[in-house]
Amino acid sequence: MSTSREEIAWRAEKMVERVTATKSPGDRAALRRALRRAPASSQARTVHRIVAPFVAADADEATERAFYAVASMIAALPRETDPEADSDSDQETGTDSKTEPISANSCGDSANSAVAEDGSQTGSDDDAGGLPARRRITVGTTLGQWAALDLVKADTVEARLHLLCRQQVTGVHRHLPGLVSRLRDGRIEIDWQQMILDLADWDRSRGRVAKNWLQDYYRTLYSLTQQKKSAWSDTESENQ
Repeated sequence: MSTSREEIAWRAEKMVERVTATKSPGDRAALRRALRRAPASSQARTVHRIVAPFVAADADEATERAFYAVASMIAALPRETDPEADSDSDQETGTDSKTEPISANSCGDSANSAVAEDGSQTGSDDDAGGLPARRRITVGTTLGQWAALDLVKADTVEARLHLLCRQQVTGVHRHLPGLVSRLRDGRIEIDWQQMILDLADWDRSRGRVAKNWLQDYYRTLYSLTQQKKSAWSDTESENQ
């Protein structure tokens, strides 16, 4: 019997907590070396002790690879609680380490609360394969936030998302880490648990996952763009 989505979600949450909290430079370096690599590759041999405890023995290949991929992507980003790591990365990328990150669960002007007002990103039982409804923060949501920040042209982000959605399993694992690393430009927080669920489904339900990513991208970008226009209009009215 294959692992249920409820169990995958639970195991994903625990693994994300474990990897995010990892302070060992050796462990994080090992995970980074496994980036874009399949679990059976020689580069992944040193990370089995970190990731394998969270992957069910009966997990299919896509689910297993999702866990390893996300663990490596987390390790490839500087730890928020490590000022030295943040500082080193900022010097390389030219970003400001004092910029507040956009949280996947933040309120106010964040894309998530804006889009959630009409329920467009609240996962349904159909979307989640039987999981209880939860806020769905997908790759599309985070890319919509990134495009709305005007740090990169929205057309460029859109093109990269469409390219990602056309990929087979190997391709999506090759392209996704590059997009995730760029999200740091906007200090955007990622829902790693949702990413594991989506990647685990990619092989058998790519059409549904890609649809969700694209819809969430356009909804988020539209909602944030409307917010910015409304704020600008209010400012103009006050100045008259």
